[in-house]
Amino acid sequence: MLLEKICFSTIKAGKKVRNIVHWCLIWLEAFLRPGRFDRQIIVGLPDRLGQISILKVHTKNKPFDEDVSLVQLANRTPGFSGADLANLLNESAILATRYKKPTITKNEVNEAADRIIGGIAGSSNSKRWGKGSYMVCS
Repeated sequence: MLLEKICFSTIKAGKKVRNIVHWCLIWLEAFLRPGRFDRQIIVGLPDRLGQISILKVHTKNKPFDEDVSLVQLANRTPGFSGADLANLLNESAILATRYKKPTITKNEVNEAADRIIGGIAGSSNSKRWGKGSYMVCS
C-alpha cells in the first residue's frame, strides 16, 4: 500500500508520468511475487460492540433521523463485516436520496438491510434469463 501511495501521489504531481508508471509497475511485480508475504493475519468478524463502533464511524457524515438506533441495527446484522456495514449505510443513504428525504430514517435502513441480506425485491432469474431458460453450472 505504501508503494501504491507513493506511485499515485507522484503521478498526480505530474512528474515524468511515463517513467514513474514504469517504475511503479516493476516494483509492484517484485512485491507481489510468490513467497514475498509469508505471514497471513486472519481478522475475524466484529462482535456486537465492534459493529456499533464501526457504525458510529460510518454514520458521522450522514444525516440520520432520531429513530435510527445503532444498537438495534447491530443486533439485526450479526456476521456483517465492517465493509458490509458501510455498504448498508451507503445503500440506506442512496434510498433516502431516491425517496427525496432530508434524513435517513429507520425505513431506509431496514430496506437497505433487507436488500443486502435477501437481495433486491422483484428480481428473479426468470426475469433475467427469460421464461423457460435455465442456467446450468458444471
